[in-house]
Amino acid sequence: TAEEEGTAETDAVHTSMRRRGDTSYYHAHRQSREPLLEEHRIVSGGAPCKLESPSDAIAKAADNEDTGKPARPISSYAWGDEPDFVKLYISAEQEEEAVAAASKEGSVEVAWRPRSLKLRVLGDKYDFVLDLERLYYEIDPEKCKCRVSAGKRLTLSLKKKESFTWLKLLKPEG
Repeated sequence: TAEEEGTAETDAVHTSMRRRGDTSYYHAHRQSREPLLEEHRIVSGGAPCKLESPSDAIAKAADNEDTGKPARPISSYAWGDEPDFVKLYISAEQEEEAVAAASKEGSVEVAWRPRSLKLRVLGDKYDFVLDLERLYYEIDPEKCKCRVSAGKRLTLSLKKKESFTWLKLLKPEG
């Protein structure tokens, strides 16, 4: 024990590691006595890719030739997988202005394509845009729907072309 060796452990971290070994909560803090092989130290996932900045997203969403108003991207949404549909939810809590604008009659336009969709909510000052270009699987554009729950949320129902579980909504770029 530590007392017999003359080095009394005074902190809970070392006591826990000594008593519980590999099952200690602090196991990762233990100094390894054997060197780690090079292939275990470096993890490579390929070439780095640039993340889209907010200004890039605004510029991308700003294809405002339809209405002449500046476009604002809808960046906050949730999605869920159901047996025959994938549902996208745009909540008033995260996108208050877009959901308020969608409550007006005729202010929501959706362009459905087999692997993409573009939602445009026509507001007084801005158009709010959600542009999903790389859906992971195909949808049936003819059977997709958009529903507005005034003051609460927008719900986009994407009809799956094939009924199986979607683990991802979008394909990564590259």
